[in-house]
Amino acid sequence: MEHREPKDIQIKYIVESQLHDDEFEATPDKYLTIVRGNIYQREDVFDMLDLPNLIGKIQFSIIHTNYAIIDDFNLEEVFDYSEAYLSIMDKIYDIDKLELVDKIVDFYGDFFNEDFLIFERLEIIKSHRKKGIGRLVINEVLRRFGASCGLCVAKIFPLQFEPESSKKTEWNAKMDFQELPDDLEYSTFKLKAHYLKIGKCDEIEGLEGLIFKNPIYR
Repeated sequence: MEHREPKDIQIKYIVESQLHDDEFEATPDKYLTIVRGNIYQREDVFDMLDLPNLIGKIQFSIIHTNYAIIDDFNLEEVFDYSEAYLSIMDKIYDIDKLELVDKIVDFYGDFFNEDFLIFERLEIIKSHRKKGIGRLVINEVLRRFGASCGLCVAKIFPLQFEPESSKKTEWNAKMDFQELPDDLEYSTFKLKAHYLKIGKCDEIEGLEGLIFKNPIYR
């Protein structure tokens, strides 16, 4: 069966960064850029009056590690800003040496930029899955935002096992989490394999549960 690339898809981003006056003491959010996006598709690409449908959502963050080090700000406070950050950074960054752990350096070589893109979630509604949309979205994010970072990282955890997924909302109904596998180990394995394929990402021995993308190696 011939694969056709999805048409007329766009992401509308909301980029959140806190403004700080250098005369006052900095807070962790000074060193974070949080990006949320809604993914839309117009059903009739020839009808410009056809309103696009919301078919997915995405969220990721950029941790400006270099900026924090220059300011002599405590990186532990930055990483501790979110459980999503802490669960990843605890594994990949040596806070005492202010550098990536040896496993990552041995895999990729030296880094000249240690800002990180933390990929937090990608949701595509049931009716639009298995159409190549996730691949397009991930590649777009990596190209548009990841290029300014030294490393992109994601923790593999299937969304259907999050407490929020069981709530009866209009969005959750479109996501139809209930139709996804209910075995955590199997679901995690399948999700990891999916991301490794569509994002051309890497696994690093000893850092299980995480996948990586070095923007230099596209």
